[in-house]
Amino acid sequence: MLAREWRGKLERVTVLEDGYAWNGNTYGSLSAIAKAITGTSWNGHRFFGLRSGCKSPARMTARADKAARSVAFRPSGAAL
Repeated sequence: MLAREWRGKLERVTVLEDGYAWNGNTYGSLSAIAKAITGTSWNGHRFFGLRSGCKSPARMTARADKAARSVAFRPSGAAL
């Protein structure tokens, strides 16, 4: 069972072997349920708190290193 409060209402989803049940209907993905609840596209795992929006520290460090290298090798006076 997954639960999420949305606009003051508790929404509950039952995890099935072949999908998810919500509000008397069966869905193939959590994203479809999140869209039905909110009216907009959402990543279902993120909406129900199964995945955060944060990047892993290793990926963040790798990106920061790459950005620093690109700045370090830019010729002086070059526009950003």
